[in-house]
Parts: sequence; C-alpha cells; structure tokens
Amino acid sequence: LMVRMMTIHIEVTYRLSGTPMQLIAVFCTFLLSYNVSITVPTIIKDVQRPQRFPRVAWISFVLVASVYFVITIVGYLAFGDDISKFDTMVDAFTPKSKSDWTIYSWLINVSTIVLVSTHFLVLFSPTAQLSDTLLKCHDTNRWKSRIVGEVVRCCCRVALVALCVLIALLVPSVDKLVNLLSAVFVVLIALVYPTVYYWRILQLNDMSQSVWKLWLQRCLLVVAAVALIFGTYMAIKDLM
Repeated sequence: LMVRMMTIHIEVTYRLSGTPMQLIAVFCTFLLSYNVSITVPTIIKDVQRPQRFPRVAWISFVLVASVYFVITIVGYLAFGDDISKFDTMVDAFTPKSKSDWTIYSWLINVSTIVLVSTHFLVLFSPTAQLSDTLLKCHDTNRWKSRIVGEVVRCCCRVALVALCVLIALLVPSVDKLVNLLSAVFVVLIALVYPTVYYWRILQLNDMSQSVWKLWLQRCLLVVAAVALIFGTYMAIKDLM
C-alpha cells in the first residue's frame, strides 16, 4: 500500500510548524480517542469483574494511542501537507472513480465501514439502554409478555437509528454542526467532567491524593479551557 501511495504522490511537501489554532484543533480531535465517558453507562451495566477495570483501561489507552500515532505518522509521511486537502482518509486513499479502484481501495472502504459501524454502536449503546429503561421493556406489569417488551425495545432502537440517519441526510452542513458540538462537549467530557467528578468522589469519601496528581489535574483543566475556547472559535469560524 505504501509503495502504491509513493507511486501516485511523487512530490510530498512537509511543513510541521502549523499555527497554534491548528494545533489546538488537532488536539481537540485527538481527545475524542480518550472519551471513555461515552462507554461508562455500558460498562457499569454489563461489567462482571470491576476490579480488573484499571488494567483494562491502561491497555486500552496504550492501544488507542499507538494506533492513532501510527496512522498519523504513516498518513503524513505518505501525503505531507496534502492530507489537509481531503475531507476524509477514504477520499485520500481511494480514487473518485470506482473504475479506478484497486483491491486496496476496496479493503480501505470495507475497513472504514466496519470501523464507523462499531464506533456508532459504542456511541449509540448508552442512548439505547436509556430508552430501554424509560420504556421499562423488562417490566411484565407494563407489557403483556416479555416478547411484547422485546418487540417494543427493538422498534424503539430502530426508530432511534432512523432518526440519526435522517439528521445526517437532511440537516444542512451537519458535519460542521458536529464539529461545533465536538469542540464544546468532547473537551468537557474527556477532561473537565472526569476531573471534577473525581474531586467530588474524593470529597464525599474524605480521601486525599498526592500533590503532584492534584497539580497535574489542574494543568489539565487549564489546557481544557484553552482548547475549549479556541476549538469553539475555529468551529464557529468554519460555520460562517
């Protein structure tokens, strides 16, 4: 695949010194990979061995960071600054005309579909579980039988998926709107909320922590504030 890319892109220009705005925007995007708060409701509901969570979390963070790092380096080495001209990596690696697609183009598109599908399921699961709770699908007093409750649950989940599809297809510039929401909420969910809630848990249990950990968390909140302000500014600027 790299040989194929090198034969297509002969001249590759590199300019590592981007603007501070671009650096902050990329940082906000990178934070999405550590947004574990989205999966917390699913973990709390289905976890069987909570004592192993710290080990699993460390392994997950290392794997995610490694994958993102490798993809970033390889993509930039292959395309250089031209990578910013493409909306998605699929557009970068596959020709516009399907008649020019190779086996690599098909593999990339299939892999992307699998990745997007699993990512959607992870994001969708907490909302689906919340709807199940609100509908009380497993409450035999509300529904005539468990089968009826399961049918209602499935219909509700299908309706939620259909709503997501309609929003993506019908709302103008939905990608820019998502960028704005991400600039605001990703930083909050990934950095601010976990830190503040952790402090609250320590306070409720009359526990203390190391001084260096406290200062590290304070530094993270400062970084989060800067990323939140400039990331929101860049997203609003992109909307105009």
